[in-house]
Amino acid sequence: MITKKEDFSFPQDEKLARKCDRHLLLLTATPHSGIEEAFLSLLGLLKPEFEHLSLDKLTEKQRDELASHFVQRRRADVKQWLGNETPFPERESEEKPYKLSKEYKQLFEDVYNFARGLVKTTTQDMSYAQRRGRYWAALALIRCVMSSPAAAVATLNRQVSKSGGEILADLDEDLMSSYVYDSTELEQVVDAPPSVVVEQGLPSYGDADKRKLKAFVQVADKLYGEKDQKLQSCIAYIQTLLPDGYNAIIWCRYIATAKYVADALKQKLEKKGSHIRVIAITGELSEDEREIRLQELKSSPQRVLVATDCLSEGVNLQSHFSAVIHYDLPWNPNRLEQREGRIDRYGRWCKNI
Repeated sequence: MITKKEDFSFPQDEKLARKCDRHLLLLTATPHSGIEEAFLSLLGLLKPEFEHLSLDKLTEKQRDELASHFVQRRRADVKQWLGNETPFPERESEEKPYKLSKEYKQLFEDVYNFARGLVKTTTQDMSYAQRRGRYWAALALIRCVMSSPAAAVATLNRQVSKSGGEILADLDEDLMSSYVYDSTELEQVVDAPPSVVVEQGLPSYGDADKRKLKAFVQVADKLYGEKDQKLQSCIAYIQTLLPDGYNAIIWCRYIATAKYVADALKQKLEKKGSHIRVIAITGELSEDEREIRLQELKSSPQRVLVATDCLSEGVNLQSHFSAVIHYDLPWNPNRLEQREGRIDRYGRWCKNI
């Protein structure tokens, strides 16, 4: 019997796999980590020829043959286990709208118009890489500004001091995507500010464009705190959850946003005599450091974890947290499931916002 994905390389497992009528693979809920070679190695334990399949070019016959080897158990299949009701959590979901302050709305509209202009004003004189660079820069600008003023400043500060950049000969689309999109296929989530993406447009920016970027930084820098209604709404909602015994995880897209939210919550909640602890965990920390911070937080009577998606996979948090808040909504709905899956597990009742 094989209980871990990594076990496929063990000689004794290969021996067992040769007995086609006597082997079983027990995998995680997401056995395909994004590395196709590793997944095909697992399939090869079922039948050696499966290891040489091309998964994106399967014939109907190959699909049918693969499907005959799979057994998937869903919650509905084990709702009644051994005659008893299985204690799976019931999700309670809410939406908490907020309105941008006048100043923040103006910044967003200005950045949106600027980003739109980057895409619409491409010319035939620009290379394909330059045009794509402007496209990715436009997405990154919108995404970071709507995440938080801190993410906007962290992303744009590096750009305003640059005089230009090298003319792009090529563009790494996968790299650009990792900073902007929310892929569920990457083993390592990229939560750093998308400065490198905005840089891709620099060689084609005019002086007026560069002045606008500088102005955006100055405006965003004045929106911290009271003028950020997204932050204020989050703080107010956390203050209603804590008295009801909830311990919340707040999910953010970028490191700068997570630190910004955590700092604001600490100032509000970690007062003298308070038993509430707030900690931010981001991709800046190693896995060992993240585990140390988690253990430190779990020992507090009441706790708030502000995290990026570096914790949204492969971590069990249901024993210590009971609410999930999506401060930044992911563009990939699968990421919502990954985040909520940290606490929406056997034996836990949870709230999702």
